[in-house]
Order: sequence, then C-alpha cells, then structure tokens
Amino acid sequence: MSNTFGKITQLGYVVKDIDSAIEYFTKTLGIGPFLILKDLKFSDFRYRGQASEAPTLTIALATSGDLQIELIQQHDDNPSIYKEFLDQGKEGLQHFSSWVTNDEMEPKKAELSEKGYTLVQEGSIPDMGGLFVYYGTEGAPGGSMFEVSNFNDPSVKSLAEMVKQAAADWDGKQATISM
Repeated sequence: MSNTFGKITQLGYVVKDIDSAIEYFTKTLGIGPFLILKDLKFSDFRYRGQASEAPTLTIALATSGDLQIELIQQHDDNPSIYKEFLDQGKEGLQHFSSWVTNDEMEPKKAELSEKGYTLVQEGSIPDMGGLFVYYGTEGAPGGSMFEVSNFNDPSVKSLAEMVKQAAADWDGKQATISM
C-alpha cells in the first residue's frame, strides 16, 4: 500500500485500439471479461486547470484478483491526459488509481496538493457520481500518473463489484459482458 496515495486498486492503460487491447488481455493474459462503456463523456471536466470539453471515450473494465484493469481509448482530439500520452508516442500503462469514499476525497486532494503534486485532470462520470482527479508524478518511471477517485463510495462501488464477480465466474470464452 502506498502511504501517499492509498491502496492501489486499478491500473489504467491508454490504447489506440480498444478491441485489440481486449483481445490481448483476454487471450494472452487470461484477464476478463471486460465491461465496455462506449461514448463516455465526463462532466465537470478540467484539464490542466482549465474547464474544457471532455473527450469522448470508450472504457473497458476487467478485474484480476482485487486489481481492476481499465482500458481507455479516446475518439477525438479534445485535450486530455489520454491524448497527451498518445501524442508523446506512448501506449500502455498510463496511471495507477486509488479509491476513496466521498468523505475522503477532499482531504486527500488537500494532502496531495500540500505535498506538491500537480492536479492535471479532473471530472465526474455522468449518472454514476464517480469523481476522479489525476496527479502528475513527473520523474516516475514511464511518466505514470496517479488517479484518486471515489469509486469506493457505495454509489459507484456496485459497478466495480459487478466486474469483479464477472471475473470470478469467467470461463475464458466471452471477452466482454454487458450491464
């Protein structure tokens, strides 16, 4: 467990082709099935301190043990940390995530700001209430970022639990599941 960010609960991969990434994770790594959220657009989106039009994304979620795997494909040129990552010629692991409750979110943000971490992106997931903030961790191997989100809160935790249960019941045949 990280004393700074908390328990790492998710690894986030930014990919150019989500279907190819799902195929790799399911067939090569044996991780799946993935729940796919298409045409997702965040609310209250801010990139590098500025209110901005949120990117349109497809996100796929699966679980390996207690660790959630998130695949992210951006479908437009709106400024975001995902586009920035791809524009730097990178693809793959882009962030680590720690989940907190609603009550823990603001104190954690204040703590990270006091420690000098730079808030680079934030927003919420429409109709789910999931808040997220990304911090730059310049100098980290691979230039990874760290996300803190309130996905541990009961209002959004059920989605993570559904994905985790699907992985526990998975026979390795079906690569994706539906809500």
